Amino acid sequence: MKRMKQTFILAILLFQLTISVEGGFHFGDIIKFDRTGYNHYAIWVGDKVFDIFHFPVTKCTFASLAAVKGRSNPVVDNHLDDILTLTIDCGRYFVIKNNCEHIATTICYGEAVCLQVLFIIIKHDQEFCFLSFLLKWIKGL
Repeated sequence: MKRMKQTFILAILLFQLTISVEGGFHFGDIIKFDRTGYNHYAIWVGDKVFDIFHFPVTKCTFASLAAVKGRSNPVVDNHLDDILTLTIDCGRYFVIKNNCEHIATTICYGEAVCLQVLFIIIKHDQEFCFLSFLLKWIKGL
């Protein structure tokens, strides 16, 4: 759970954009929805179909702002922007097993995959070496 939380936070930091979107929200903004007795929070992702990412009790999901806001007036609530500086330990960098492509694919797809390594092996090694590596990699999944 902690790793998933760190990965999600890292995703927000890596993909935070400065482009304005409809409603004045920016990618990665925390959006607060007033509810009776509590507040609901989501992350603005600004897609044309799914505007937000949130946790509505059962599982994390993407949804439209219109479907989630109900009667509330959603507002940006980036209350920790000036307080926290976040650094995440992504492990030791290793070009074959833990590089920037591994981190990016983990954030996007939940799985660390590096196609560059496969292409390099194809380009520089014999087919036998590539097939051996590929079989080991597939078995490791």
